[in-house]
Amino acid sequence: MESASEGLSTSSLDLLPMKRLKLNDNDGENVDVVVDQEWVPGESSKTKKKKRKKLELTKEQLQLLDQAIAEAPTVLPQEFINRINEMGGNEITLVITKYLYKTDLSPQHMRLSMPLKQIKNAGFLREGENQVLERGIISVVLLQPSLELTNLFLAKWDAKAKHDGSCNACYILRTNWMNVVRVNDLEKYGVVQVWSFRVQEKLHMALVKIPNVIL
Repeated sequence: MESASEGLSTSSLDLLPMKRLKLNDNDGENVDVVVDQEWVPGESSKTKKKKRKKLELTKEQLQLLDQAIAEAPTVLPQEFINRINEMGGNEITLVITKYLYKTDLSPQHMRLSMPLKQIKNAGFLREGENQVLERGIISVVLLQPSLELTNLFLAKWDAKAKHDGSCNACYILRTNWMNVVRVNDLEKYGVVQVWSFRVQEKLHMALVKIPNVIL
């Protein structure tokens, strides 16, 4: 199996410039507190009103998803451990357990979002990497559910909501993400885990699909 990490620098953070972008207001991750809001057409800027879209899941379905996340394993599947050992990897750390929302699978967004408030261990990043993410992006190697390797970019976005000034920060994995979705048959509301590990100090990540309830 050809390693996707060939040709990537292991002595640097692979800093690339990134234009700071704002996430769309309809990029909410928590379905039970949907923030998908739109301006009502035809109204002036002074009288514009917002309307809330209906929840796509019932309360019972949301509870099933929450239960699946709460009961997700806290260790990597053995096949992932074996693959990481083959690569000489170490420092395996659980980053996040989440379910996939529509924007995670959207060709218009083309990224996996990982809200900071859901991150299990912020220590998966080195201090220098945190500094890089304040102004740029980091190249990472992703170990997919198929156990194939691919290259992605890790970035940090701060999404400032216009209606109340609140700020929702998240890490995102992007560039080639839609290929990951296709190859691994990722589905809406599927539960996944993202893990981090190191190979010769370079940041790698692993994406694990968690057996989920049928909604």
